[in-house]
Amino acid sequence: MAAAVAGAAFPDGVSAPVQYGPRIGAVVLYLLHYQLLPEKRLARLMADLFGVTVVAATLARISRECATRYAGFTDAVRERVAAAVKHRDETGFRIGGKTQWLPIASTLWLTFYRVSPRLTIPSSCA
Repeated sequence: MAAAVAGAAFPDGVSAPVQYGPRIGAVVLYLLHYQLLPEKRLARLMADLFGVTVVAATLARISRECATRYAGFTDAVRERVAAAVKHRDETGFRIGGKTQWLPIASTLWLTFYRVSPRLTIPSSCA
């Protein structure tokens, strides 16, 4: 019997030969940003639990895409916090051997924070 090659178009929303869907992305975001798992541990966990090989570049891409989707939300929170700041603080930590800062500004219901290479409260929240 002769071997045959079969092919088909990618489903809607799939633009690459290897691509992770929204559920894998949601799990990655939850574990990376809420549970604060380090990237290497997260990659190992995804392989152990789901048989999915995820590299650091993929984790970064998933995070960037999420940040882009929620940019409008971030802007709205920043504006509302800037209008009614009740508390400000900052803390320092190291990323890649360099000191970074995490300034925060908050109201009773909302908190705005971002990583910055300089020790400054976001100007929109000053």
